[in-house]
Amino acid sequence: MVILLDMLRDCPQLRSLDIKRCEFLAYPSEETLQVLLPHLGDLSLSFNVNFREPILAPKLNRLLKHIQAPPHCTLQIDLANARDTKEVITVSFAWLLARHSKAVLKGMETLELRFGHSVSEPPGPFDFSFSGSTSIKGRFRFGGPKDYSQVVACIVKAIAHSVAPIISTSLNLGPFIAELLSNDEFADRLSELPPITHLELEQEFGYIEANPVFQIFRGMDPNNSSSFSAIRNLTIRDTSPNIVKGLVQAALDPPLTSQDITFETYGRTLERVKIYTRVSWFAEMEILVEALREDFRIAQVDLCVTL
Repeated sequence: MVILLDMLRDCPQLRSLDIKRCEFLAYPSEETLQVLLPHLGDLSLSFNVNFREPILAPKLNRLLKHIQAPPHCTLQIDLANARDTKEVITVSFAWLLARHSKAVLKGMETLELRFGHSVSEPPGPFDFSFSGSTSIKGRFRFGGPKDYSQVVACIVKAIAHSVAPIISTSLNLGPFIAELLSNDEFADRLSELPPITHLELEQEFGYIEANPVFQIFRGMDPNNSSSFSAIRNLTIRDTSPNIVKGLVQAALDPPLTSQDITFETYGRTLERVKIYTRVSWFAEMEILVEALREDFRIAQVDLCVTL
């Protein structure tokens, strides 16, 4: 690590740094000079983590302590095979937040979360950003709901002291979201987020995969606090017309326990529904979109073709 820091110290104009599969044999002392990288916009790190030494957080902490980057620098970390993902996530957030003043952190207004891949396949990325007068962005790559839950917990803690209301919260759920939404710990963490205003579903759904999403909508109650009760923008990608129809309807309808309540006293609206469809589904989807545009509860419906 000392050799790496010495090398970086001679490259003050770096704008992007990608350190792959690094294995540190010597740690810098507290007296080691800081590495000043005033133009760095993106820092990406992956480590050699093996069964003999699966602990990553101390290495990461030592490295980040000696790198000074501007507030806008993003951080990407590969956590595959590490056993101390909770500690690694904590160290990463400490570095990201330490570069911002308390005034900036108190003024956060938007939050975006993007869950990329299956939790049972090779680890996929989770992107996050929250912003106000500035932007804080990061990406973690790992392989389980517990890891996702820990990142969400850190984000909730980071924005807990914001005095500005989070006016826009976007949640993008990628492939195999059923596995995530069916995990109790992950679902509990989502409930701690500010109300979600934008929801994007990015995969081809079957009825089994879509069921947890249906349950989310059907469990919403505008009279109670819920992360999903404030959804006003819904984006659905590469999903059959029948399931798209069901998802939109579920987002609008009252919960199943409240079927006797009329729309005048108990209803929801959507500002925008955006549908991405395959060419093979276009004709059927076009008919569906025309019907949705007749629904006064939806302000705008857009149809795009995925090429």
